[in-house]
Amino acid sequence: MQTKTKTKMQEHNTHRPRRIAAAAMMISGIALLILAILFVYHNQRENAAADAAASAVLEMMQSGVDDSNAGDTPAAIRPPASPIDEIKKPATTKIDGVRYYGYLIIPALDLELPIAADWDFDQLQTSPCTYSGDPLEGNWVIAGHNYQRHFSPLKTLRGGEELYYKSAGGSVVKYLVEKTEILEPTQVEEMKSADYDLSLFTCTYGGTSRFTVRCDLAEDE
Repeated sequence: MQTKTKTKMQEHNTHRPRRIAAAAMMISGIALLILAILFVYHNQRENAAADAAASAVLEMMQSGVDDSNAGDTPAAIRPPASPIDEIKKPATTKIDGVRYYGYLIIPALDLELPIAADWDFDQLQTSPCTYSGDPLEGNWVIAGHNYQRHFSPLKTLRGGEELYYKSAGGSVVKYLVEKTEILEPTQVEEMKSADYDLSLFTCTYGGTSRFTVRCDLAEDE
């Protein structure tokens, strides 16, 4: 009897580590699943917030809101500035204390986004920002977060597709996509000094590289 009892205890002790390991694996799996769900939820909230913020700015911009010159003639009823009027300095509009050059229109992506005139990492949660250059001097580089309704869709653009920039002064400029490329975070000079009129970039999905769209001004038809 004692021998049988000892045998059962030995078997129990033998299987116990396996049961503990199985339980630990199950708990780890559940924990990873919960973390994945939380990660997706967080990303969805961030994407929704970014889309709402950019849409709000765009709506104010298109309705003529401009708090940079309080008391002046509302932007909505000012005559559009001609490209000549903007030669010395790009026109800007100020909304909630932030200067914007205007907004980009990308028909192929059904996307319209306000473009901040100054670089500010926190501002990227609301809109893409000018990284270097400007609309007039050329070599204008714009950075944007990889949000679903910000610059994530850039990865589907192809050569020859059209982009439009509507300035705060009312003029419209047309660009054509020349190429796309991947740059490393260390290739700052390559990003800024490339001979293109407009460059848009965002992080790749892994966040380790920069997906870049190079564009040039469209020739007059």
